[in-house]
Amino acid sequence: MQRVSTIAAILIASAALLDAQRVFRAGVDLVHFGVVVTDKTGVPILGLRAEDFEVVEEGKPQAIKFFAGGDPEGAPPLHLGFMIDNSGSMIQDIRDVRTAAIKFLNTVENVTDVTLTDFDTEVR
Repeated sequence: MQRVSTIAAILIASAALLDAQRVFRAGVDLVHFGVVVTDKTGVPILGLRAEDFEVVEEGKPQAIKFFAGGDPEGAPPLHLGFMIDNSGSMIQDIRDVRTAAIKFLNTVENVTDVTLTDFDTEVR
C-alpha cells in the first residue's frame, strides 16, 4: 500500500510540474508595405498622413499602427518577385500571364532587381 501511495504522489507531483511548465505562445502579425501616391501626371503627392489611408483586410478595416511619410528620393530599393504557375492548368492562359508580366515590368521604374520563379509541381 505504501508503494501505491508513493507512486500516486509522484504522478500528482509530475502533473503539477507539467502544468507549471506549459508555455502559452502568442504572435502578432505586422504587415509592412510601402506606398507611393501620384497624381494623374505621375508626380508624387507628398505630405500624406495615416489618416489619408484606409487598410482593409477581408472587408474589415485595419488599424494603421505605424506610419512614416517619406521622401521619394530616399525611398528604399525596390525588389520585385514573380511566381508564375506553369502547370497544366495554365495551358490556355500562360501566354496572357507572360504578356501581363512583361507589360507590368515595362511600367515600373527604379527597380533594383527582379526575381522570376516558375513552378508546376516543383519550384524551378
